[in-house]
Amino acid sequence: MASRKGLILAAGQGKRMGEIGTVVPKVLWPIFDKTILELQILYLRELGVEEIFMNTHHLSKTIEAFVEKKKLNVNLMHEKVCLGTGGPLHRFKKEVAEDRILVFNGDQFYFDPALESWYEVYGTTLFGMMTQGTYNKFFVEDGRLTSIGPACHGKSYLSFSGVSVVDLKKIDYKEGASEYFDTVVNWEKEEIFVEGGEKSIYYDFGSRDRYVTSMGRILNGFNMGLQDPFLAFLRRNEAIDPSEIRGFSYRANGEGQMMLANGFSLSKKEITFMGLTEALKTGERL
Repeated sequence: MASRKGLILAAGQGKRMGEIGTVVPKVLWPIFDKTILELQILYLRELGVEEIFMNTHHLSKTIEAFVEKKKLNVNLMHEKVCLGTGGPLHRFKKEVAEDRILVFNGDQFYFDPALESWYEVYGTTLFGMMTQGTYNKFFVEDGRLTSIGPACHGKSYLSFSGVSVVDLKKIDYKEGASEYFDTVVNWEKEEIFVEGGEKSIYYDFGSRDRYVTSMGRILNGFNMGLQDPFLAFLRRNEAIDPSEIRGFSYRANGEGQMMLANGFSLSKKEITFMGLTEALKTGERL
């Protein structure tokens, strides 16, 4: 019986993370006491993934050194030339296996009851989330994707969480770089299923402003005592110590100051990493 495999997509350039993103790969940014990468691996393990793979490109040597130092159980697939969002799946099909595979974006966390039995879904399946005005809109009929439209402002609608189960047997191999919705998921040629959405919880760390917003959202959730599966996951995996939270401060004496893992600190006005300081814009602040 084939093992349950997962792929973390993490070969982006990190351009949306500001100047610090040029020296620290996004997956090594901290969520309090652990890095995004460590938490992604822990979450995939909780979902029953037995073999974890991750593609790398930007600052790949830094990632390799971190994985070795921490003895993380993840198989790295370096890309000398970035293969986009679709190319890594084709490479996986050619070099590893043609199994069904759970695919995660390396800068997001998604919780939904439907995801807990991901290995039982039929065919290529996208996991949806409810959003307002930020991401493209899914059109779904009878559980099948029929089209994708632009973001809608002012009301809630279903969009893509970045999590999917891809049946690699059903995609036609393509060499080189390609995009996910061009060469992996094509609803006009085959049935693409959509699961989840109504009960989903989603945290996005994919840009500097979203990172800051999500960090503030986590602290706010603990301060309010929210029953949120991501907060429970962070506590369960010792990524945060609730006793160290003082309003919007964490492990720090200063008001609104967070002392984080991996040499980072975050305040209401700036991010600091190993002496490199970046001022936050008004829209990025906690």
